[in-house]
Amino acid sequence: MIIRANMGNSPFLDSLWNHPEIRPFILDDYARKENLSMSWKILLSTPLIYFLIPISDEGEKMGCFFIHPWNSICFEIHSLILPEFRGKKLMGCVEEGIKWMKKNTNCRKLVTHVPTFNRKAYAFAVRCGFSIEGTNKSSFLRDGKLYDQYLFGLKLEV
Repeated sequence: MIIRANMGNSPFLDSLWNHPEIRPFILDDYARKENLSMSWKILLSTPLIYFLIPISDEGEKMGCFFIHPWNSICFEIHSLILPEFRGKKLMGCVEEGIKWMKKNTNCRKLVTHVPTFNRKAYAFAVRCGFSIEGTNKSSFLRDGKLYDQYLFGLKLEV
């Protein structure tokens, strides 16, 4: 099951943002040093930004998909998934999230960036049906080293 986050989900989203097994992979060197926080109140009130929360069969929140538009039909997706739910348990929720996007938005294509060092995110994107469409060279700084990022894309059939 997928639900769209609302203001009541702010504490959960904050716990994801600061989770020790998620935060190091989503922030570059500058953002990690500055200890940036998120303004969930602003983000959750923005109509074209979507926070979709996958719910396990047992009713547990598994993480969130943060989705924002590049334009009217192409949206970028970011996944913040709790470690205990990574793998096969999540795949049905990914499908539900894609169905939700098709039904509730003009989204016809999803894209995401994956730094080359993040092998788990790479494998997850491929399992979800994304394919590499390009490489953004030297675009992510981690531990003082520049990394390329893969640009993945997934066309949504309508």
